[in-house]
Amino acid sequence: MPEVSIIIPVYNVEEYMAECLISVIKQKATCSMECLVIDDCGSDRSMDIVREVIASYSGPISFRIIKREQNGGLSAARNSGIRAAKGKYIYFLDSDDLLTPDCIEVLFKRACEHPGVQIVTGDFQTFPEPDVHKLISLQGKNFPEYSDDIAWIRSIFLTTFPIIACNKLILKSFITDNRLYFKEGVLHEDNHWHANAYHCVNKIGFVNKITYLYRIRKGSITANPNVASRKLENLTKIYLEMFAKKTAWDKPWAKWILNSVESFRYSPDYELFRLTALNRQVECVNTLLQSPSTPLFMKLLFRYYKMPQHKGKARIIYSLFNWYWSI
Repeated sequence: MPEVSIIIPVYNVEEYMAECLISVIKQKATCSMECLVIDDCGSDRSMDIVREVIASYSGPISFRIIKREQNGGLSAARNSGIRAAKGKYIYFLDSDDLLTPDCIEVLFKRACEHPGVQIVTGDFQTFPEPDVHKLISLQGKNFPEYSDDIAWIRSIFLTTFPIIACNKLILKSFITDNRLYFKEGVLHEDNHWHANAYHCVNKIGFVNKITYLYRIRKGSITANPNVASRKLENLTKIYLEMFAKKTAWDKPWAKWILNSVESFRYSPDYELFRLTALNRQVECVNTLLQSPSTPLFMKLLFRYYKMPQHKGKARIIYSLFNWYWSI
């Protein structure tokens, strides 16, 4: 049985496919690996290139092609990979990105140093133009090599911890035992996965070196300015699900919810959809008011939040929010 399963969803990326696979083949890892290429029913030569590269390879990595019956998007492809994976750990690689040659080795070594660790993450570097993306980078964050301090983990997990599925060695049983599959049919699937994982994770590790090369390209979904409206609707779906979720609240969770609600009002992505964004914000607040999990004082905060004439009262309640979670 392989120790690590690398999962690569593939859909219309013929320009980058060979380079991505070659970065897997060049792994200098001592652990056993399989690479699952998920055919998400594209229309270009991506899968022809996959077969050509695999046919010319004779090394220790076991390659498998998982053919989906129909196109389902990134989340569906990842879920197909999770279900088919045989490894103890799962690693997600997007088909237009690259691994550094020591990526799997250094992440797996950290996992072996701390048995039971659920997630080990490395650092990122964008290319072809190098840049630091604060949301996914470890630079300047001074994270330890390992932590099982649940309070500390939760204090950083929804804020400074990289909120992206790629470049993480994830214990497969952590995913399957907690049913942490990706929400299908939406953008921002990583945000949804991350929020669901928040109440489950208690052991994480870090490798403070670049292990993943994140390609910035004009044609990618996240770089397309025409999807701003769709992003708004998808975030609304995710937030409505999370806000209605029956779960225990703590300060980091409450702050994440507050910031999520505020994002509708101030995100520059939604400037052209301001009225719609504010309506979606009200929809989310109403869900929080109706949820039995929402603490009473938070319901008071959100009730006043809906009424501009009571913003002062909302600020007072927010100060009580900070006091409540500090005692």
